Amino acid sequence: MGLERIDLRFRGDDIDKLLLKAECKWIYNLNSLQPSVSEQFAQIQNTGIINDNLSQGERKALNELMFHKELVIKPADKGGNVVILDQNYYISEAIRQLSDNDQYTSVTYDDFQKSHNELLFLLNDARISNLITTQEQGYLYNAKPKIPVFYWIPKIHKSLSKPPGHPMISGMGGPTEGISRDVDHLLQPFSWSNFTILSYLQTQLMDYRAPSTSELKDVDLINQILSDINNSIPSIIVTSLNTTTCATKCRVQILDPAQKYSVGDFLTVQVEMFDYLGQRKTYGGDFFRARIYSTKLKAGASGTVRDFNNGTYHVYFTLFWEGDVTISIILMHPSEGVSALWKARNMGYQNIYYTGKFLNKTKEVHTECGFILDSPEGKCEYSDKRKEEHFYCIKPPGVPCEALIAMKSNNRPHTYLSNLEKGLFNGSNMAVEIAKELKIVMVQKNQTSVSGKPSQGFTGPSQGFTGLHRAFTGLHRAFTGLHRAFTGLHKAFTGLHRAFTGLHRAFTGLHRASQGLHRASQGLHRASQGLHRASQGLHGASQGFTGPSQGFTGPSQGFTGPSQGLHRAFTGLHRAFTGLHRASQGLHRTSQGLHRASQGLHRASQGLHRASQGLHSAFTGLYRASQGLHRAFTGLHRTSQGLHRASQGFKLHMELDKYALMSLPSQHFPYLRNEYLTRNYTKDNSKCVTGMLLPFPSGYFFNNLWHPVFCNISSFEPLSKIKTCLSRKMIYLMGDSTIRQWIEFIPAVMPNVKFFDLHGFGWQKELLALDLERNMYIMWKKHGHPFVTQSFFTVKNHAYIAQDIDRVAGGSSTVIVIALGQHFRPFPLIVFIRRLLSVRNAIVRLFHRSPDTKVIIKSENTRDVNADVEIFSDFHGYVQYLLMKDIFQGLNVGVIDAWDMTTAFGSFNVHPPTDVIRNQINMFLTYICDL
Repeated sequence: MGLERIDLRFRGDDIDKLLLKAECKWIYNLNSLQPSVSEQFAQIQNTGIINDNLSQGERKALNELMFHKELVIKPADKGGNVVILDQNYYISEAIRQLSDNDQYTSVTYDDFQKSHNELLFLLNDARISNLITTQEQGYLYNAKPKIPVFYWIPKIHKSLSKPPGHPMISGMGGPTEGISRDVDHLLQPFSWSNFTILSYLQTQLMDYRAPSTSELKDVDLINQILSDINNSIPSIIVTSLNTTTCATKCRVQILDPAQKYSVGDFLTVQVEMFDYLGQRKTYGGDFFRARIYSTKLKAGASGTVRDFNNGTYHVYFTLFWEGDVTISIILMHPSEGVSALWKARNMGYQNIYYTGKFLNKTKEVHTECGFILDSPEGKCEYSDKRKEEHFYCIKPPGVPCEALIAMKSNNRPHTYLSNLEKGLFNGSNMAVEIAKELKIVMVQKNQTSVSGKPSQGFTGPSQGFTGLHRAFTGLHRAFTGLHRAFTGLHKAFTGLHRAFTGLHRAFTGLHRASQGLHRASQGLHRASQGLHRASQGLHGASQGFTGPSQGFTGPSQGFTGPSQGLHRAFTGLHRAFTGLHRASQGLHRTSQGLHRASQGLHRASQGLHRASQGLHSAFTGLYRASQGLHRAFTGLHRTSQGLHRASQGFKLHMELDKYALMSLPSQHFPYLRNEYLTRNYTKDNSKCVTGMLLPFPSGYFFNNLWHPVFCNISSFEPLSKIKTCLSRKMIYLMGDSTIRQWIEFIPAVMPNVKFFDLHGFGWQKELLALDLERNMYIMWKKHGHPFVTQSFFTVKNHAYIAQDIDRVAGGSSTVIVIALGQHFRPFPLIVFIRRLLSVRNAIVRLFHRSPDTKVIIKSENTRDVNADVEIFSDFHGYVQYLLMKDIFQGLNVGVIDAWDMTTAFGSFNVHPPTDVIRNQINMFLTYICDL
């Protein structure tokens, strides 16, 4: 029942050979089952009762099994069986597999967010290239993805007791779910039986044109830059405004305040951020604008912010002028706002829409235009010859694409921000001054200052080298002191050695004297014994002479007694004299010993005196060494503060290295490393020339005049020499209205300059100014798409800057000034990166054919805060400013740091005031002329 025979024969000999040995297959005809199924549903709907085929006991047992906390129930890997596993074993097997570092890598939630953002960039790129539509991108991109879940199913066909696991990933709701579904859908037609898709892919790839090496290089560079910037910007999910940065609760203090400050000293301010609940912030990313200024002196300079990524920031200022200094630190956006702005910017092109005006004979036809158009209608493409820039308009029926004559733009009532994120951009959270409590700092002149004028011999390396000189002098003094100390110690130890030698000699002499006295005592004792014996001998002799008087009996015996007595007496006397002689020798030896002891004690006294002198000299040397080391460390500290900042600027490489916004670890974005830029720089007396690397800050205002710190602008205002400088020059101003201000300013200082009417319309029309007497030519032309303005502007002569540069012959009398930025803020950053790379490549081509052409890059400037923040925030401009400095470095171009100038000046206007424009032109003249 319900079966039909359907012929599945495929046409094509190759497929027949590969696939089908059988010519037919039996399948169910679902149409025949519909009445039966409908009848069953109708029965359920009418009664509302669904018959349960399980008893209450069975269902209770299943529920208990299903919710058992010590069991895991999974389907078997093969065979369709249900397997009940011990939970501990299930967990241990999962850990065993995840511990395999060859197969799995541990990542953080931040890594997950970064990869999700990179996916958004890739999809944006695909949409720009018209590979997918906006609707398809919405399907492929999951704005709020879940983290995919890991689990495993048992392979019971390999072991019943401890089955190994087959790892599985549940990507439902994950970041690539839409892409996976789309790939699966696209591959379905090629999944027949054993058919392989390789032959199909080979056929398709035969017609594929591989991109050129330069194209691949640019694509890789773009992806690297986007990835680096993305990694440097915090990815924060806002759940409550109470946990976001609160400007009014932050703590600001001057670190290590000095009693006196001199011109050229530096000042460090510490900022600690807290949320609305008073909790200390544990991550960075807040966006500040920092400067010092003096309203009285018409002075100002930018500060450099270092983010420690833990809620603490250090803001560094160089004190450039004598007099009062006020500190200003403005919280432009909290870190949560920065994260929201970055993500919103790169989500699409819906913030701005363009209207194109086509001319159909005598009638005008308006259609939608833009970088991305989600319409099935035919489109007109307006691209440069190298296909580096793309822009489209819907083609009006029956009207050629060449009939496009004008265009305008409007803000679309659209936002990529959530309602919660919008709260980050109200008045109380934007552009809040947080340094109000800091006192005004008074700065005194130093030896290199002229009263009332800024110092010419300070900042950066000059202070660093002065510090080094002081450090080396201190180290020399320290080593001299240490040498003296060690010499003194040597002298002390020599004296002590001599003293101990003398004492040893003294003790030896005393010992010898003692021995002499002992010998003398023995001699005297022996002499006493000898005399006693002599006395006894004489007494015996006297008794011997009494014998004869008593009788003559035994005469021999009578005479024997006296003889013996006399002999004994003489022997005793000899012994006495020997003892006396020995005593005399002992006394002499005693005298010598005492004399030697006296000499030893004298030598010991001299040694101790010399040791005392040596120790005194040693302590004097150590004190002198400590003074020298203190001086050395002071010098080294000063050096580290001056040169460390300067070294950061000199680390920039000649090719596309990296800059640092808040921190970025890649070779293509040095300003985005987390590193802060130089805060001190030498006031270099060399001339400002193209190809110089700019520090930050690159200069300062004093009396409303800009003084660069990396070169010498001149002792007088270059505008006074403008007529001589611009004589016989052809100057091309290419960019937005901020460079248009230049051509409007020049006639005010050169009355002979007159505008030539090119018969355009609107303020965006080309401007041409001539000075026929000096053979001078200046032209301003707006840059190509995107150009944001609500009034129609002509596109009859539309060209991208790269195309205009390619049309310039160049030469020593040719100057090109380029200004890009403000009109790119509402669009994904990839548009701006591509434009910069396109312009850079065009400059390289220009230098190949005309290396003596002067090219000047004017960075974009700050602007008003109250404009549509989502699309015009200065945060977008700051990222672009850093990118511009990075991408054009290594070329022989001059850079006018308009961002630094407007920050130092305190400008909050998209079109800076006249004082700023005058100083920009001063820098311009210094680059191109010998003044």
